[in-house]
Amino acid sequence: MKLKNFVLSILFLIALDQTIIIIINAYFLDARFYILYPILEFWPYWNTKYSGVNDWLYWKWNIDLGIWLHLILNLLFLLVMTILYSFFRNIRNVLRSTKLLDISFILGISGMICLFISNYFWKNGCLDYIGLIPLFVFDLKDFYLFCFSILFFLFFLKNKTIIEPLDRKITEQLKNRIRFLKPRNNKDASI
Repeated sequence: MKLKNFVLSILFLIALDQTIIIIINAYFLDARFYILYPILEFWPYWNTKYSGVNDWLYWKWNIDLGIWLHLILNLLFLLVMTILYSFFRNIRNVLRSTKLLDISFILGISGMICLFISNYFWKNGCLDYIGLIPLFVFDLKDFYLFCFSILFFLFFLKNKTIIEPLDRKITEQLKNRIRFLKPRNNKDASI
């Protein structure tokens, strides 16, 4: 996929997510109804704890990880995703297909950017609005990230025989570089 189409797809998904949040916030914040009885429910909820994990930690043990840890982790995951995508795109000539890779990373990067926007630009936190009864409430960015996980896993399975030898080579190169960085105990050197 061309870089232009890749970036436009990400921008479209981000715009879709944010438009839905704006519409729900303006017109449907107090609405609550079943989408698919009794499994899915429309239930807008401002998650002021920045993530489902932090919300659960706060509910269970009154632990709040805070906005700064979420900011650092969000940017770190986005960086790792970008590096991973860049790596796999650079070896695309040996891969069977990169369609799953492109789609999964479009969804993943869109989800991470939407997460960043939700947590840091919306004053109330993240607006989750689809309830999976009785488990949790999620939104479109969570769905993007879930689809990223599934599609990337399928991509990895499809290209496993090609990626595994590369993994061994990369591991060997990293070990060699780490050995190179270790200080040597040179007994012959004297000052």
